[in-house]
Formats: sequence, structure tokens, C-alpha cells
Amino acid sequence: MSGTWESHSDQEEAGPAIAERLRIKEGERVMRTRYLFRVDGEPSMLSTSWEPLAITGRTPVMLPEEGPLGGRGVVERMAAIDIVVDNVVEEVGARPGMAEEMLVLGGVPGHTVLVIERTYRARRAPGGDRGRDRARGPPPRGVPPPRALRRSRAPLRMPRPLAHMAETMPHCANMNALSEARA
Repeated sequence: MSGTWESHSDQEEAGPAIAERLRIKEGERVMRTRYLFRVDGEPSMLSTSWEPLAITGRTPVMLPEEGPLGGRGVVERMAAIDIVVDNVVEEVGARPGMAEEMLVLGGVPGHTVLVIERTYRARRAPGGDRGRDRARGPPPRGVPPPRALRRSRAPLRMPRPLAHMAETMPHCANMNALSEARA
């Protein structure tokens, strides 16, 4: 078995769900890349990724599948622009396949598909929440330092989202071949 993929990237405005997931304002520009993975030439998985252009715009990694780091994956591409991915949240579920998905994947609308949603995060991203970094330094002038006990119980802030990816595949997809195609 052999796996391949094709992709297409476009700039668009973040809709409500993507804006919430990436913690950006609705309407901010994102790079959306759509993928079609094939196993032995047959469609086997769809994937869509969104990356805020406020982070990747005008960098060598703006287009995920083009340029010097094209096809290398989110972690390696972000490292190239001095952003360390230090958290990945993955949600796995199943739902009925939508008509447009099943048309491409070769199934019947409503048949069960496996859905994987993955969000990559970094504590030190441009425009990100750096509150945790500030808490480690000296307090601003005129503000008493927090007590050690309170500081140790302070909630950790979630890292800044860098990219979100949603993958959809029929429940019977060949996972080994898909893994090889993604590698």
C-alpha cells in the first residue's frame, strides 16, 4: 500500500468556530489548507488546517505545503520561526459524514466517519498570552510581590493556539497507510 496527498491553501476570514478555537477575533485572517489523502490512489481521509496569519503571515512557513519547509508539519514549521509548540490537544470522535465529505470519500451521506481535531499551542507566540512569563519576573512598580503560597496555586494560563486541524475519515480507513501518507 502506498499513501499520497494533495493540498490547496487559501486565505480566509475566521468564522466563529475557528476564531474560538484559535482564540482570535472572528473575521481575522487565517490560512486554510485543505488536504485529500489517498491510499493506493483511493480517497481515504480529508483534513483541513487553519493557522492565524497574524503568526505565520509574511514568514517562510505561511503556506504549509510550499517553501523551504513545505510538508514538514506544524511543530517543525513553527520552530523555524522561533515558536516552540509545547502543547497539543487532540479530540477524537465519530459523527455522520456530511454529503460533501462523502462525495469525495466515496460513501453515503450519514455513514459514520471518524473525526480527529487537533490544536497546537505555544506559550511564547507572537501576540500570545505572556502573563505566565510576567508572573515570573519582578512585579510592576508599586505592586507588592505575591505570597509564595498564592503564586504556587495560581492557575496556569493556556498556551496560545497556533494551528487547528480537523481530519475526517471513514470508520474503516486503513490507519497504517494513512500514517505513512502523513509522515
